[in-house]
Amino acid sequence: MQKKNLVRNIRYFKVIAALSVILGVIFAAVFLRSDLSYASENTKRQDADADIDDEIFPPMDAFDATIWPVQDTPFQFDGKGLKAGTLAAGTPGKVIAEKGDSFYVRVGEKKGFVKKNVCMINLPDVMQKEMQYDITNSYDSIFKIHGKSIKGITGETFYPYVKLEDGRFLVPLLYPVALKLYEAENYALDHGCTFKIYDAYRPNTVTKQLYAQTDEVLTENEELKGYVTEGGNKLGNFLANGVSNHNYGVAVDLTLVDMGMGEELEMQTAMHELSPLASPRNNTYDADMLAEWMGQFGFSGINTEWWHFEIKSLRQKYASFQAQPYAEENLGR
Repeated sequence: MQKKNLVRNIRYFKVIAALSVILGVIFAAVFLRSDLSYASENTKRQDADADIDDEIFPPMDAFDATIWPVQDTPFQFDGKGLKAGTLAAGTPGKVIAEKGDSFYVRVGEKKGFVKKNVCMINLPDVMQKEMQYDITNSYDSIFKIHGKSIKGITGETFYPYVKLEDGRFLVPLLYPVALKLYEAENYALDHGCTFKIYDAYRPNTVTKQLYAQTDEVLTENEELKGYVTEGGNKLGNFLANGVSNHNYGVAVDLTLVDMGMGEELEMQTAMHELSPLASPRNNTYDADMLAEWMGQFGFSGINTEWWHFEIKSLRQKYASFQAQPYAEENLGR
């Protein structure tokens, strides 16, 4: 009897084991199918998102944009075949088409090719739908120290002819920097914001003028000097004494605007405040967000201005301040 019971129990165990294996295979197949289905749907969703992004944020289109070469550069122009020539630094051209790493441009009566990366491009021509511009140095400078006006600086005009009759501005920036800014602007738009540009290219003569005039004011005004030199600072920490990355077209001064409210986000100071109050060490939440977003696209800041962002590596690779886009003869309007 015991032997029969033992045989019966062994059979039961074998049946149960076989059922367990079968159920395991069934469950594995169901879960695997579910995982594959989820992965497939997730891939489709990602592809759809990519398609949406491409539709909303197409590649930057330079057609009909004004460009200025930053240095004397080769210019292959049309004639009977292509002829080799030189396009002088700062000479304006209008983009007719893009071909690989070159712009096909109209310069006066000539048409020809010039390399993209050695050109500044007018930002409002390629980023004008949501991006905002207020180049205050072209009509009413807002540089201040601790909120106080600087004699001969605040309210002055430094870039004649840059504010056009229709209210638009000429805003040159080195083309490869503009491409990165375009990516950053798309990111900001995707998060309900846009950029407001207060300065980009700045002539070297203006850089020197700003420093010299402000330095003269500080020698006569101890109150303003005290604000600037607080914490061991000096004027050179706030205004370049000689050459600025703005002169190369690789730096921008900007802030964020909430698209829903239509207002600038809250930063620790107003734009172009020349004192330690503007330091990123004092960043508001929104100023930190601006710095984080810009950093994602290759821009770095400086330790005295929450609004200033630049790409130094592109200055070393392509830039020169041989160009003078703001000279009246080079405006290309």
